[in-house]
Amino acid sequence: MMCRGFSITLSGSARSWYRQLKPNSVGSFAELSRLFLTQFISGKKSLKLNTHLFTIKQGPKESLKDFMARFNEEALQVEDYDNKMALFAVFSGLKVGKFTFSIGKNPSKMLAELVTRAQKYTNAEEFSNSHKNVQVAELTTKGKRLRNEEPQSSSKKSDDRAPRDHRLSRKPEGKFRSYTPFNTSTKQILLDIRG
Repeated sequence: MMCRGFSITLSGSARSWYRQLKPNSVGSFAELSRLFLTQFISGKKSLKLNTHLFTIKQGPKESLKDFMARFNEEALQVEDYDNKMALFAVFSGLKVGKFTFSIGKNPSKMLAELVTRAQKYTNAEEFSNSHKNVQVAELTTKGKRLRNEEPQSSSKKSDDRAPRDHRLSRKPEGKFRSYTPFNTSTKQILLDIRG
């Protein structure tokens, strides 16, 4: 009866395996259990010990956010998970930096508290980095504008040295009637402006 009821609990590949058993080939539930375990034991994930958490170290270029995510994934696979042991494992795995200095000044007593602090630190770090990126972009844009303006200012200086013609400084009345022809094609001028 237990052997027949066992099939109701199965699905997927386990159900297919059960259906392929030859009729009257199993004499007891213990034998069915042994056959089942033999078939599917390799698919079982092996759980890790608490000491495994001490092997998780933050990489030199790994962000705090990535390290904490990786640590949490590994902690889920620990069989005899102990909160204090996990807390010490995080401490030992962190690379030396501003966050470890902060923890050293005011140590966390619970892993949840440390995770919250790490999240706040990560948020602040990301905000700071985005702010720096905006400032760098502004400085780059400003630098490009200054470089583009330098030739104009140098040409103004050369014009300042030339004797002034007061007739040219007067604004013409009405619309212009004649224009100086270009010495370069319009296409080339537009390409230069774009560049």
